[in-house]
This record gives sequence, structure tokens and C-alpha cells, in this order.
Amino acid sequence: MSKQKFDKDTTAQAQDAIREEEKKKEEELKAQNLAKEEEEKKLAMRNLQAEQEAAEEQAQLLNKNDEEDKEVEQIGLHLLDIKPWKKDSEELLKDYKDKFPDRKLDEKGTLLFTSREELEQFLNDQAKLPPEGKGRKFLVSEVDAKGQLLGKHHFSCGDGKVYSGSPEEIIAKLKENQATANPTTQKLIADGLSIFERILNPKPQPTTDAKKRLEAMKSGDQPPAPTAEPKQEESEGDYKSPSPFNSTPNPFH
Repeated sequence: MSKQKFDKDTTAQAQDAIREEEKKKEEELKAQNLAKEEEEKKLAMRNLQAEQEAAEEQAQLLNKNDEEDKEVEQIGLHLLDIKPWKKDSEELLKDYKDKFPDRKLDEKGTLLFTSREELEQFLNDQAKLPPEGKGRKFLVSEVDAKGQLLGKHHFSCGDGKVYSGSPEEIIAKLKENQATANPTTQKLIADGLSIFERILNPKPQPTTDAKKRLEAMKSGDQPPAPTAEPKQEESEGDYKSPSPFNSTPNPFH
């Protein structure tokens, strides 16, 4: 073989090797591009799925908010008829009817409020001293849709504040404010405490039969025979309704 032919064959082999290498690199690059495209497709699918899930969650949240808006909160109050505060009770009830003319009272005289904020604003306006408020005295108890007590009460004794909570909490708050109040306010709180505690623990009153028997014994006459199951009379004191702390109150009408 001549040197010229050998050189030619060597050059051809080198060129073939170069082409083979280039082809191999081209195939590797193509494979890399395909893998990259596949990964981008998967990423796009994940992003799309995440967007769809987020949209569904947002839609569910909006629906939930709409349902909550439709289900308006209703808080019921029963107003206790306290004799010395009868005028305040009547005026409070009139203010409620004037402010909410579309809210009809049920047979129990339940005052309805659509939010805690609305309830507190109304009671604060009633309790605050003039000129900011009405300076009224009252006791109201929160009830459920069936008129059952929920254990929370709101009390105003004329010092410009509303005392809210359980009976024990209200008494504690009254005594706390009484300790630091001026003499005039101390008197208001003391009177309020006295009424509140009498409502909380009413003293039993003698029945009509018991009174008659006692009078007969004093006069020396023959005491009358008791009637079957004598009905206990209404407690003589500062309020007409039963205590709101152990039974459903008969609200002021």
C-alpha cells in the first residue's frame, strides 16, 4: 500500500470518527431536550392542578362566607320587670321597638339582636349617663331560640355601666367598682347590689292560708283548714318575674 493511499484511509477513518461523535452528541442533546420538555410539561401540569385546587378552595370559602352571611346570628334577651325600675323598663322596651320596628316580639317578649356588637351597643346606649346615653337601670338575660337561659346576664344599676356575665361575675364587678367610686355612685351600686342579690336569692313569702292561720292563732279563733296544695304567691319585693337565675323569666310586656 502506498503512503498516499494510507494517508487517505487514515483521514477517512478520522472523519468517520468525528461524524460518529457528532451524531452521538446530537442524539444525547436531543434526549436531554426531550427530557427537559417532559419535565416542563409535568411542572406545568402540577402548576395547573395547584391553581385549580386553589380556585376550588377559594370558591368553597366564598360559599361558606355566603352561607354564614345568610345565617344571621340571633341573640335573644328577656327583660326582667323590676318594680322600682318599671319606668326604665317601659322606656327601654319602647326604644327597642322604635329602633327595630321590623322585629316583632314573641309571646315571651324576647328582644332579638343580629350580632353581639348590636346587642352591646343598644345596652350601652341605655346604660350610659346623659347626654351620651339614657342612664337606665335594667336586668336582661340571654336566652336561646326556645327561651331557655344561656347563663349570661346584663345589669345596669344607674352608674352608667353595663355589668355582664354570670350572677357571681356581675356581683364581683359591682363590688369592685363600688370600692373606688364616688359617694353618689357608691349609693347607686349599693342599691343595685341589694336588688340584684334579692333577685338572686328571693326570700319565700307565706302563703294566703299560712297568713290566715297565723292571724287566727293570734286572735284565738279556730285556724282554718289548709286548702290542698296551696299555691305560693308572687314574692313581694322589687320584681314581678321569677328569678332569671333558676328558671325562664317572664319578661316585661
